[in-house]
Amino acid sequence: MTTRIGKRKVARARETLSRSGLVTDWELSVHAWSTKEDAGGHWKRTDGLHLTVRGEFTEDVSGVTKFDFLIYPEADIDARRSTIPFVGSFLRCKPILEAAVTLSESHFNAMVSAAVAGKLGALQVAFEKLRYGSGPISSMLLSTSKEIE
Repeated sequence: MTTRIGKRKVARARETLSRSGLVTDWELSVHAWSTKEDAGGHWKRTDGLHLTVRGEFTEDVSGVTKFDFLIYPEADIDARRSTIPFVGSFLRCKPILEAAVTLSESHFNAMVSAAVAGKLGALQVAFEKLRYGSGPISSMLLSTSKEIE
């Protein structure tokens, strides 16, 4: 049900979905870049590490089952809020479900170690029903188990 408060329309909550799938591939990348920090011409160098996890869900989302999750560490991490508190977002859904998720640095390092050891197994994700191919992810579980629950 949609209600009106004053002149603003309050949108109804979207359905929450959950999907599970097996991890079939992963990739670890380092990106380094520099930018001008201020008008004084000083340059700042930055680098970042991210893990890309690929696989296939057992059930489709908007007609697509293949996923590609970009996972990266963040030093100061907290739950963000849009329509629901979230840890990441689906960015688009076709031709592959692409998502970005942040983890604490220690958990990110643990997942990198599992990937390098060849132990990444399954991914489970809960998210708000996608709208125009994107939407917030409320939780993600990346496991060494090869079984999907």
